[in-house]
Amino acid sequence: MLQPEGNALEARVQRMFLAQGVFAERFLVPAVEETHRMVATDIDVLASEYTSGFHLTRRHAECKSGKRVANLDRVLWLRGVRTMLGADATYFVVDSFDEQGADFARSLDVDVMTIKQLGTWESALSIPEDQWPSRSDFRLIDPIRKRLNERGRRRDAASGDVLIRQALQFVEIDSWLTFGYGRLNRLLRILKNLSDEFPGTGRLNASGNYARYSASALLVRLSQYLMAMCHDVSRVPVSNYHSYLTSRLTFGDQDPSHARGLVQGTVDWMSQVLRDSGTPVPLVFGSNQLFEPPNYSDGLVSLIQELLRAPDEARYLPVAMETEQFGKGDETREFPRLRFAWRNGFRLLNLVKGFTIASVGVNSSLLTPLRGASVGPEKSHRVSQS
Repeated sequence: MLQPEGNALEARVQRMFLAQGVFAERFLVPAVEETHRMVATDIDVLASEYTSGFHLTRRHAECKSGKRVANLDRVLWLRGVRTMLGADATYFVVDSFDEQGADFARSLDVDVMTIKQLGTWESALSIPEDQWPSRSDFRLIDPIRKRLNERGRRRDAASGDVLIRQALQFVEIDSWLTFGYGRLNRLLRILKNLSDEFPGTGRLNASGNYARYSASALLVRLSQYLMAMCHDVSRVPVSNYHSYLTSRLTFGDQDPSHARGLVQGTVDWMSQVLRDSGTPVPLVFGSNQLFEPPNYSDGLVSLIQELLRAPDEARYLPVAMETEQFGKGDETREFPRLRFAWRNGFRLLNLVKGFTIASVGVNSSLLTPLRGASVGPEKSHRVSQS
């Protein structure tokens, strides 16, 4: 029996959600500020589930093994974390908890689950003890994360290793708590920078494989961002989709009119300073280039429209992308609900990858799944039956 300690326990809870066809992740840290010098806490497991209306439901879990756990203090802390996350359910997974303490926790909307109860739930879901889908495979994933962080942190680190670590920090610290169009632009910029640093299969050495890990994590987060965009534009008239999204991609999360005036005022001021000093004013200062949307805008708008036309497929996109990029096709035989989610999101996840290649300019080799090329759910199904 696997010892219910540390990362293994968190991975078991992550696996429990994945087995239900729900996207779940670990290693999330809400940062106080952009330099990451101060972090508020860490989130052991966060599960994100979407409806066909693109609404996000969040559940999170805190996992503590051992006898010396300040249970009541942790319950109060979890209530605050639940508020920060806007979560719909909170689980506290521990060795044991007395009945009165459990009642107190429930009064704060925190559900207590003992490790024994977790095992019962795993049995009810027919989860094989030795199967770990996608990033719940802590014996594979956790050492990869540790190594790529160490390589990127060294003083003599290569530029590629630094970029890989920065990409992972974006995924685990900066990108997950809330969606924003500015963060979306930053995500695509990081993905393109990774691609430029690792331009072909010839560079897929140790660092290149770590780059694929980070790129895959970015793809999963991009899938979540696309769901957030669909939810955002669902309140906009269909005829305004293009203008609304291109405006957001140009000015981020600021009010477009205010942002345009601010940029124009800055340009006018800088132009006057340059003229006063006798310096030629760059042509870009007098053009509309500063107000043009990114070159991937049209492709992104088309992708969003495709997702909006297929909401019952799109709701599975994040967990399908997770399964595609970090899993193995044959492992889904043991997880029928995860397999269902993967099959339903497979067409759209390929459209997302196609968008990053065609519109963002990402090289396709960087997007190869971590464990090798996907055979697809249909071929995998035929293989598993043979």
